[in-house]
Amino acid sequence: MDSEKIFFGDLYTSNIEGTRNHKKHTVLLKTFDDKYIDLEKLNWLLTLRINHKIPFTPEHALLTTIPSEENPIFVDEQSLQPYISVKTDVSLKIVRKWQKQAK
Repeated sequence: MDSEKIFFGDLYTSNIEGTRNHKKHTVLLKTFDDKYIDLEKLNWLLTLRINHKIPFTPEHALLTTIPSEENPIFVDEQSLQPYISVKTDVSLKIVRKWQKQAK
């Protein structure tokens, strides 16, 4: 996968009551037609398909930046950040310490 097609972003679900549920900092794959796939959900759908022979269509996993009647889950376009440029609070000293402890 190309790293420029992988993003972190927030997912929201639009309800009839107008309330919004959300899933923060989701790993998303941007498709060629500017839609997004939640990689965690795709993994789950593929597991169902392989292990239980439950079919699914790719449209079940495709998300847009606006809610629709077919799929109320949408990507908050303002929250999108490229996967490769996201900074973390973890220092290299801590990572090296964990690696030494794991040996």
